[in-house]
Amino acid sequence: ELLQGFTVEVLRHQPADLLEFALQHFTRLQQENERKGAARFGHEGRTWGDAGAAAGGGTPSKGVNFAEEPMHTDSENGEEEEEE
Repeated sequence: ELLQGFTVEVLRHQPADLLEFALQHFTRLQQENERKGAARFGHEGRTWGDAGAAAGGGTPSKGVNFAEEPMHTDSENGEEEEEE
């Protein structure tokens, strides 16, 4: 949903500098979410990092965690696939 919304905005505005547009777009979304969250839950002045730290009890990680085990490939097991 997040990327779909960004894609629609890119197609609508067709920015010359995509990186600058992305920065502005996602910053605006973050600010809107912070305002909505603060208004709904009474967490004035908190950032996403603060909310993550409060929920997890520490600094939020920047990695992605999956509930399932990661998929293993042959190269991870030290085996190489031979091309025919």
